[in-house]
Amino acid sequence: MRRKTIWGRVCTAVLILSLLAGAVAVVFTGGQVRPPDPLPEQAQVLQPDRQERGGSGGTSDDVPLTQSPEPTEPSEEPDETETAELSTEPDEPTDATSATQTTQTPEPSEEPTRSTGGGTEPTEEPGPAPTEAPGPEEPHIVTDLVSRVWRSGELDGDTLRFYAYAAGSGDLSLRVYYKESGSTANNGTRLLPADDRNFSVRLTLNQSYTFSLYLYRDGRRVGDAAVYHISYRARLADDDQPEIGDAPPIITTSRDGRTDPVSVQTMTFVVWARTGTDGSPIYTSHLQVSMDGELLTNPTGSAASGYEYVLRFSAPLVGDEREYTLRILAWDDAGNSAMRTVKIVYQTVSEGDDIGEATIRIDATTVGLGIVDEETVRIKQGDTAAQTVLQMLEDCGYEAGYDGLAEKNGGFYLMRLTRGDLLFRAQVPERLWTLIQRDGISLTGAPGRDSLGQHDYTWGAGWMYDVNGYYPGKGLSEWMLGDGDVLTLRFTLAWGKDIDGFGATGGGYGVLSSYCYVWRDGQEIPLGHDWQETARVEPTETEDGYADYVCTKCAETRRDVLPKTGTVDPTDPTDPTDPTEPTEPTEPPTAPTDPAENGNERSMFLEANAKYSDPAAVRCTAGGLRRKIGACKGTRGLPGAARRA
Repeated sequence: MRRKTIWGRVCTAVLILSLLAGAVAVVFTGGQVRPPDPLPEQAQVLQPDRQERGGSGGTSDDVPLTQSPEPTEPSEEPDETETAELSTEPDEPTDATSATQTTQTPEPSEEPTRSTGGGTEPTEEPGPAPTEAPGPEEPHIVTDLVSRVWRSGELDGDTLRFYAYAAGSGDLSLRVYYKESGSTANNGTRLLPADDRNFSVRLTLNQSYTFSLYLYRDGRRVGDAAVYHISYRARLADDDQPEIGDAPPIITTSRDGRTDPVSVQTMTFVVWARTGTDGSPIYTSHLQVSMDGELLTNPTGSAASGYEYVLRFSAPLVGDEREYTLRILAWDDAGNSAMRTVKIVYQTVSEGDDIGEATIRIDATTVGLGIVDEETVRIKQGDTAAQTVLQMLEDCGYEAGYDGLAEKNGGFYLMRLTRGDLLFRAQVPERLWTLIQRDGISLTGAPGRDSLGQHDYTWGAGWMYDVNGYYPGKGLSEWMLGDGDVLTLRFTLAWGKDIDGFGATGGGYGVLSSYCYVWRDGQEIPLGHDWQETARVEPTETEDGYADYVCTKCAETRRDVLPKTGTVDPTDPTDPTDPTEPTEPTEPPTAPTDPAENGNERSMFLEANAKYSDPAAVRCTAGGLRRKIGACKGTRGLPGAARRA
């Protein structure tokens, strides 16, 4: 009995020792049953600041996923490691995954590895994408130099300052050259910097420059030069200072002297600008016109005949009138500039309503007839000048031959006017006929008795028109008449030279630049010659000398007598002679000839000058003229953009 008790105690002790040994084994192993998985560390490499930001588990918005994490500073107090509670039951061991690890941000390192028992090998899971190292930077020029126009007062001491330097990889250098406009130097003058990048150069007023920057690497040029265009100009006039310089330009407009309101919705505003030094025309490169701050572009016309700007008016928001402000700025290359301000009041009139009256005139002074007709007609809103002219011609009994349409932008061209006995007593003035022959213009036949139009008498003949003394650079269907305007249809024999309209046709035709006279409004008006001496014989004591001159414009000649220099002995005064008897009065002028006889005289006159009709003796043939005229916009018979009526 005692043996059984002792054996039982031994078995119980052995059992207790076995249980204790199992518990101790569980405590010492810490629940680790497999090697740690590298993925948690990998996740920390991809998201280096997740733990620092509170461990939300999302990716950071500030650090890209491919960026290597920056090492974090060690925390002042390291985190405490939590341990799993031991189970009192030996048959329910604790799962290894329930044990937490010490939290820390890993140092940037090589790829994570895992233990294989005999060493390490890379994990099969991909690591973070490595950041590619940037390649070498391409050479380039860094500068604040730009192409522009500088004005006086904008540069300190007239000195342009800028920086420029070479950037990129390699042994780089930069060379800067500049030259004035008109210089024949290849590159110009080399400009050296004050340091490694800052340049300065003194500019001359009213001069233009070209700056060229060349980039070199290892002593060899890279790419093309960087080129900049700089101009240094005088300050321009403005509202505060409307004139600048010793000789500011002179500006005139088609509205000078007029303050009456404008009722036409679309009108043409004409501007002339000339230098204050010698009166030379100023071109659009030195002219700006704006209406209510909006720049007006693409004018028609020319510097000599005037630039035409189309103004389009809108109905006012309140009331029936609206004021528009036009500013005209002109300047030269010598530092002179001027600004003019013109106010125009637009008075609203609905489409189709009357806007006033205009006067239409027919002038045939070049064939000796003077003003043939004059009529006042009503103007309607939206009507073109062509429509108004056709209305007048119909009222006065004319039959109009024309090409194109009278409506807006219809390319209207007036070719011929016909009415009974229109050319009764017509005769080209003698001086004009001489100049036409001298100019080398081809002659044609005499026109019929009842009509006058294109190519009558000469190849330079046809109808032109002026408005208030100005020849527009556009056709009648592109012009709108206003209240009080006077439109004159004028017949020319020489592309406008004989009626002061040569500039409107573009000029450049014939031999002579001017006829020094104009035939208009029933008068022969002298313009003045430009005489140049061609020969001189000095006088002597006994003989007179002389000086010969020729006009550089019309080729007319004259001779001035230079009196002899010898002295004459005074003689006794002679007795007064008896007055002569008055002569008998001459016969009065002959009566007008019969129209038929007048036609015969014209034919005889043309026959007498038949040599000038020889195509071999003139410069311009009909075919050549047609080729020149073919590009005209809506016109036939004259060069230019619809400049004929």
